Amino acid sequence: MDQADVYISRDESEAASIAIGILSRDLAYDTEILSPARAAALWQQFLQLFDGQGLRFFSNCRAGLHQWNLATNATFDIGVLVVGESSSGCLWVEDED
Repeated sequence: MDQADVYISRDESEAASIAIGILSRDLAYDTEILSPARAAALWQQFLQLFDGQGLRFFSNCRAGLHQWNLATNATFDIGVLVVGESSSGCLWVEDED
């Protein structure tokens, strides 16, 4: 599924909230798999890869972590696309129940 309308522009704060949520909680059962503090630290490490670039963020997450547009064939999938001036990255999580 590669339709452009799947992805919604997000500001940095929204992108961080989504990233921390998908790193710390299981999408299928909403159980904690990583502490939010550790998830936030991992997100910051990921962002350091784009240091000094003007960044834009996109996600298939519409509202909270329980509303999203499917971007893959997985039962659950949420992620954040990071688009920089000279490089881009993708933090994506899929889950099945």
